Amino acid sequence: MREDDTPEIGMGVTARYATDREAFTVVEILGPRKIVIQRDKATLTSGDIRKNAQVYDIQPDPDGEKRTLSLRKTGQWLQVGDATSDPSVTYVIGYRREYYDPEF
Repeated sequence: MREDDTPEIGMGVTARYATDREAFTVVEILGPRKIVIQRDKATLTSGDIRKNAQVYDIQPDPDGEKRTLSLRKTGQWLQVGDATSDPSVTYVIGYRREYYDPEF
């Protein structure tokens, strides 16, 4: 799914921090360009976070951290309040991925 596709409640979201990834779920639609996401619970089921082979069981977490995102003119989903010019975290709507780069 592309970053400009329309989000729906229950849809997966991946937060991208350089090479690391964190899984979220869309929990609220505030408008056509604004959503609320919530951090999923990711449990390492095989592999090792000190190696590239990582497999996670990802489940919604009703107590997970919530973030409000907005779709910017650049086509990026960013957390409300983050600068468009140099975001430290970007979000991709449509899939969930959990990954921690062992090189950092």
